[in-house]
Amino acid sequence: MRLPDAHPSTDTVVRSDGGASDSESGAPSGTADALARWDDDANGRISCKEARRHRIAPVTRGHPAYPFMRDGDDDGVVCE
Repeated sequence: MRLPDAHPSTDTVVRSDGGASDSESGAPSGTADALARWDDDANGRISCKEARRHRIAPVTRGHPAYPFMRDGDDDGVVCE
């Protein structure tokens, strides 16, 4: 039985916090195109209005849009 390769792929970089990131942007994996997809006003943030417009609300921690949103109560869910 062959064990999986212990090294990350060339598309992924392991961040100092242990998470993976896209190698070019440094953003957490899966977030590189989040702003392009959901930030309609190109302000670098994704609002609940934008999330609802794109039918991704509520947005949970781990979703590519989450890092670009404000979770005021830090419960892991935005636009609930």
